Amino acid sequence: MTTWLRESFVSTSPFAQRAHVMSRALYVRGSDYETSDAVFGVKESLIVSLDTVTAEQAKEYDVKEGSKLLKYDFVLVTDEETKQLRHDEAIKAMKMLGRDGMMIVNGLPVPEVD
Repeated sequence: MTTWLRESFVSTSPFAQRAHVMSRALYVRGSDYETSDAVFGVKESLIVSLDTVTAEQAKEYDVKEGSKLLKYDFVLVTDEETKQLRHDEAIKAMKMLGRDGMMIVNGLPVPEVD
């Protein structure tokens, strides 16, 4: 799969199903976009530097030597890990709001009752 990189790179996973869409954005270090994401802000972990394709890489991947090269590891989590994280964060948020005695049912906070 070939991906073209502009100063701000955004794509959607071809593996996303139903409403579970995965989006990711990377920002090239030093570009105007590095500090301009008005919605989420730019996290340091999403700022990337571009390398240059070496002769060996050009031959191996059939690309032009000297082209810009982006290296980035995307880490995916399982549905179970995502559900657990959402649950844990919801409980944490309820406690921060002083709402002890709450439990999460189907993703929603409800009072614990005897």
